[in-house]
Amino acid sequence: MELITDLKDNRIHPSKVTRTRSGSRQEFRAKNKNSFEADFYIDPKEGHFYLEPTENGEHWQWVNGCAECVGKPRGWMTYIECDKHNVCQRCKCSPREAGTRWGSRKGWTCASCMKKIEARELADALAAMPEEFDEWDYHNLHAIKCPYCAYEYSDSWEHSNDDEEEHDCPRCKNKFTVTADTSLTFDCSRIET
Repeated sequence: MELITDLKDNRIHPSKVTRTRSGSRQEFRAKNKNSFEADFYIDPKEGHFYLEPTENGEHWQWVNGCAECVGKPRGWMTYIECDKHNVCQRCKCSPREAGTRWGSRKGWTCASCMKKIEARELADALAAMPEEFDEWDYHNLHAIKCPYCAYEYSDSWEHSNDDEEEHDCPRCKNKFTVTADTSLTFDCSRIET
């Protein structure tokens, strides 16, 4: 694969090639080529730029792909962001400083900020628990609910085994047991003859 530096190189004319992106790299291959291997590539000077054909379709032009730079609202994690906007939405650290990242509609959150969010949510949940624990409040429920922090499982239906199961609460990390009580109901209909 050959590096191209001139956008007006006749070999990469928009009518002759297809362009794909591999990260920020722009890769070109001849149209109707059976192989997926690129013939040429161009790396942008800044990673948030990508190539689009000009309006007349005669050449390529660099386009800024960072939604925030061009004034578009951020819908979900964007494919291309500039270094200024590719930061944790809370503490503004860079991807290199972030460690694990959690994506959301407004960008991503770093591991350190996520730990703080989870700790705050756990403290709020534990503070909302009544002082007096009544075990009967956790019988005959329609969903699994942690008896320590009242976290309600959204996937309770997956636990339909009548055997006692041990669970680790994903929020407060306490262990508790769950037993599913299964009941049968029957629907009977006449058969028209």
